[in-house]
Amino acid sequence: MKFDDFLVNETYNSLLIENIRVRKDTLMKILLGKKPAGFNQEQAANYIKASAFVYSIARDNKLMNRLNIPDNFVIMVNKILLYGSPEPLSYRRHNVIVTGSPLIPPPVEYVYNWMKIWRRFVYLYHSQMEPIEFVAKQHVLFESIHPFEDGNGRAGRIINNFFLLSLGLQPVILKGDSHSKKDYYEALECAQEDLTELMQESPDTEKVLKVMKIMKSQKKWRD
Repeated sequence: MKFDDFLVNETYNSLLIENIRVRKDTLMKILLGKKPAGFNQEQAANYIKASAFVYSIARDNKLMNRLNIPDNFVIMVNKILLYGSPEPLSYRRHNVIVTGSPLIPPPVEYVYNWMKIWRRFVYLYHSQMEPIEFVAKQHVLFESIHPFEDGNGRAGRIINNFFLLSLGLQPVILKGDSHSKKDYYEALECAQEDLTELMQESPDTEKVLKVMKIMKSQKKWRD
């Protein structure tokens, strides 16, 4: 699949998971320079720009055979995704509840330290775990932290492919149809069970890393 076709399909499905619908032919026109019209198309244009930013860094990582994550990388991804939004360009400033999820993300005062742990997990285990296991586990941790007011799912899915491309693997498309979306959320919630109690505490780095390392391998890593 050509990269442009991949990016259109990825954008289509990732936005569909968030109930944002844009036709694939419209996405291709936006990718080729068409000015977006309306909220949904603007969100699509932002997603394409964020993906292009992230994947260019990933390609450099692959060429240099390294994993480099720029300072404020995650915040920059979210900034591009939410371009034009009144949301602050930083980690969230309020406590949040994720609709339909039994897990409550950490209180706002712990978010920064939780993201430091996410980054440490990434650097420690990207070369020690099987790539798919590593990408799935960091995704579980990222989505559990829920570091932003909005855009967490989109940012997390782009970051998944950032790691896959950086490690020299093919990117993936998480399907946005109702059945696949249900499977995705169920797998995510299943894995999050190991983190539920820890999320409401001031994070203990070593305890969290231990939980992440031994997170049950039989869980369905479909996300």
